[in-house]
Amino acid sequence: MLKTHKVEGFTLVEMMLVAVLLGIVGLAIGSTFAGGLRIFNRMESYTADKADVLLFVERMERDLRNTFSFKGIDFVGESKRVTFPVILRTFSDKNRVEESPGLVSYYRDDTRTERVFLREEKTYPHAVKKESPEHGDITVLAPIEDISFQYFSYDPQTDTYGWADLWDKPKAREKQKGEGSAQKGVEALEDRFADIPLGVKIKVNYMDGDKILTLSRTVFIKTAVALNSAQRRVRSEQKNPKGAESEQ
Repeated sequence: MLKTHKVEGFTLVEMMLVAVLLGIVGLAIGSTFAGGLRIFNRMESYTADKADVLLFVERMERDLRNTFSFKGIDFVGESKRVTFPVILRTFSDKNRVEESPGLVSYYRDDTRTERVFLREEKTYPHAVKKESPEHGDITVLAPIEDISFQYFSYDPQTDTYGWADLWDKPKAREKQKGEGSAQKGVEALEDRFADIPLGVKIKVNYMDGDKILTLSRTVFIKTAVALNSAQRRVRSEQKNPKGAESEQ
């Protein structure tokens, strides 16, 4: 007698389980693909002008963060232009990197048919010549529509911080002298602190296709922040010497 084998199929529960698993796998693959497509579209829309603007802002941030107080080269901040001391790196005849103090300026050039943002640098001998009409080495950074700067400072008289559209060292020094501080330690710190602001806010308007976009960055200057902390600490210790001694 011939034996027959019973052929068993999938149950409904097994088929539903497989369908759910395939759905989960498909959803994961689809999400990954959609995410990659969004990144690709974003990179495609990342125009060359937009990339140039971001690069020049990052370069300006790096210069501002590393600026310092230097005799003969003032930090001068205007609403459309900022000038400050930096360390310039140049190559010598023997292809060696040489570092020396100098000056850089960032500003918009309105004399051209297309508004562009410029970086101008001068070596120390040219930087200390205040009335020199000569331009330094100019680099065209990016086309922009507009730019503005604001400067963050500390007022020791009112013990408050605030933003201003202008920063001028002589005015800052005059303000400090007008306060008439009789504390030598604070005076020495204030004399240095008045040279540079605590931070700079950068606001850039640029074209991206047919739209005007705005990029805002705030850069805090390391040396100024350190001097501000030391200044406030000395003031606190001079006002409360007993508290300072107990802390030690």
